[in-house]
Parts: sequence; structure tokens; C-alpha cells
Amino acid sequence: MKTREPDDRKVSPRVRGLRPSRRQAGITMIETLGALAVTSLLVLGLTSMVDSSMEDLRGQQAAFHQAQVVRAADRYIKANFQNLLAQTPGNQVRPVTVQDLIDQRFLPAQFSATNNFNQNVCVLVRQPDNGQLSALVVTYGGERIPDRYLPQVALQTGDGGGYISN
Repeated sequence: MKTREPDDRKVSPRVRGLRPSRRQAGITMIETLGALAVTSLLVLGLTSMVDSSMEDLRGQQAAFHQAQVVRAADRYIKANFQNLLAQTPGNQVRPVTVQDLIDQRFLPAQFSATNNFNQNVCVLVRQPDNGQLSALVVTYGGERIPDRYLPQVALQTGDGGGYISN
């Protein structure tokens, strides 16, 4: 008995193992382009998050640096109170540098005089009233801290932290 060969036109392409039709190939290309678009958006979002995290970390480091100077300046002023009173009559301002704080061992010898924005740090001490001192820790020069990060840096500096924006 003779068997009949199956008619190729009646068997679907999947069964025959042939390549997909033109319509299916177009859909595959569109799916590939869509996947590439979604992947590129995800990479763009991830890059943005990493950049933002790095800026946040940079602000935290500046705040930590400032907080160390504030604590050292507080101890310096307490230890040198009488000398500072004598050096600031009539509301005069006496700058206290980071080097002064290092020299008197209120900061470690390897402490940097600049923060990670390359700003110099200085403590300004004055005598507004007889027998009282007020101090302000300021930074100057270097790279400007972006305004959107100033509140965060001031908050993380600790008690009395503040900022002046442009």
C-alpha cells in the first residue's frame, strides 16, 4: 500500500519548522526595539539615581567636615575665652583658622583646611556685648555648593547650622 505524502500547503509553518512569516518577523523587530527602549530608559534612570546619590554623599561629607570644625571651635573658644575677649574689644572680629585649631590640638594634624568643595573654613569670633562671645563658622572660595543641597548640608551640620544662598 502506498502512503500519501502530506501536502506542504496544508501543514502550518510551525509544524514544518520553517522560518516565521514576514508578519511575525516584523513583530519580533518591534519587540526588540521596545525592549531596547525600555532598557535605555532604565539605564538612564539608574544613572540619574547614582548621580543624585553621589551629590548627596558629597553634601554629607561637607556637613561632617563643618560639624568637626564647629565642635573644635567650641572647645577652642572655651579654652581661650579670656584671650579672645581681650582680642575682640568693641565688636571687632577675630578669625580663627583651621590651622589654629590644629596647632592647639582641637583637630587632628591631618585635618584638611578645605572641605570636599575646596572651600576654606574659618571661624569668626566677636564680642557683641562685654563678657560675651559669638562665633560663626564660614566657608569661602572653592566650588559653590548648589542651592538645592545647602539645606541638607546645614541640617546635617548640627545645632546652629545654617546657610546663606545666592
